[in-house]
Amino acid sequence: MEYYNGKPLRHMGDLPAMAAHRYGDKTAFVGLGGEQSFAELDTESRRVANVLLDAGVAAGERVGLLIPNTLQFPSAYFGAIKAGTVPIPLNLRMDPETLVFVLEDGDVDYLIASPLLADEAKRLSRAADVETTFIPGVSDHGCINYSHAIAAASADLDRPERAFDDVACQPYTSGTTGKPKGVLLTHENLLTTIESYDSGDWRSILMTQDCSSFRSFTSTR
Repeated sequence: MEYYNGKPLRHMGDLPAMAAHRYGDKTAFVGLGGEQSFAELDTESRRVANVLLDAGVAAGERVGLLIPNTLQFPSAYFGAIKAGTVPIPLNLRMDPETLVFVLEDGDVDYLIASPLLADEAKRLSRAADVETTFIPGVSDHGCINYSHAIAAASADLDRPERAFDDVACQPYTSGTTGKPKGVLLTHENLLTTIESYDSGDWRSILMTQDCSSFRSFTSTR
């Protein structure tokens, strides 16, 4: 997969920058309360990455995302990857006990939560002994005000390097037949899937995981 400067795209965190270069102020996401352009996504995800790095995250550490399908999610997801960490998107349909299990099993020390789920995020963080919790508009009980941190963060990012076969994302199965299991998806897994969708190579798609939601970042049409 080619990056806009001619170099192979080998890091999932570079997708927003590539999309911003190609599509700029065109709309990337539409959600309750507004829209987000490709350029805005890239800028905010850089800020998210710096917030995490300033908080002391190390490459490969897991960052939980307790966020519904809102405009907060894309920048948190890509920001975590840009920071060299591994996002664990939490399934909001899981019961609290299962969510605590996922946080503990994933060894999550950092949690980014939606303000819509502030109380639940606090309870889960205490139960799973999460070290640092970010919630927009909340700065009590050991939480960091995510909104303030993002606003104060730099949009200039010295992105940590990650190998093509390093884990980029760790979703969990639903656990219908037992405990949920973490699925280790590498940068190569995800980028190969995206490229397969864009090229229409369905045989390759069937051999890897579904990542159709990221197709817009790589489409050249």
